[in-house]
Amino acid sequence: SNQNQSAQLLRDDLVTLIENNPVVDILDDDGNVVSTMDISEAGPVLAAWDLHANLESTGEVLFREFMWEANNGEFNRILPETFNYTVPFDPENPVTTPRGLNTEDNPEALQALAKAVQTFRDAGVALDTPLGELQGIVKNDEFIPIHGGCETEGIFNKVETAPGFEDGKVTIDMEEGWHSSWIMAIEFTENGPRFRGILPYSLTANPNSPHYIDQTKMYSQKEWLDIPFNDEDVEAAALEKMTLTEGGSDCLDDGWQEFGQPAFESCDECLEYFESLWDGRITDFVNAEGE
Repeated sequence: SNQNQSAQLLRDDLVTLIENNPVVDILDDDGNVVSTMDISEAGPVLAAWDLHANLESTGEVLFREFMWEANNGEFNRILPETFNYTVPFDPENPVTTPRGLNTEDNPEALQALAKAVQTFRDAGVALDTPLGELQGIVKNDEFIPIHGGCETEGIFNKVETAPGFEDGKVTIDMEEGWHSSWIMAIEFTENGPRFRGILPYSLTANPNSPHYIDQTKMYSQKEWLDIPFNDEDVEAAALEKMTLTEGGSDCLDDGWQEFGQPAFESCDECLEYFESLWDGRITDFVNAEGE
């Protein structure tokens, strides 16, 4: 889901807070005023937002930057503790609390939003820029917009990003970040299971393959692959067939001489090698099963 749970709890009151405080002094760690920011433009942007992280969603990245600032750029799965809530956290009701922002007295929320607006202006990015123009990945020199958001916002369809912008785009950590990977849905029908799935980063890391980018584009448009289940469906969907063999038979008829790694001195040595592999596999399986 691309629904933004934290925004569902905070957005409306945040808009009112902006209306009540259209100009904010940005403070340093010592409480000194370092700049003054007009945040009034942020109100209508957030009010018009659909509270999702879809490609067409405007206001999503602004709210995300607001949450990043509130958490000092650190990963967090709970709402900021520095905000003044109308309903504070209650251990007896952890799912629905805290909620609501104090729309008159909320200095930390105003600081976070003012700094988020400043981040946009410093990067030359309009506050109402749709998510799909800011968030995506480049494959084979093509920018592919990616929907989804961060756990910090309470978005289930995870895309791990860093605070701020790089060259006017949201930075997605593709090397060490955690993102939605294999996604599958199953429906049990009278005719048997029906599967659909998608691999957002596509099937291969080979940029010369047509399967390097195809599922990424499908995911971008919220498309799915139909996954065959019955034998006849698998047979019909097969693009090609390949038979793989591995074992002692490959050692015969001087086949042992064709191995490069490991290399063998004789046919007997080759046969012993594959016999040891087979024995090891049986042992590993038995141990894994506890029998």
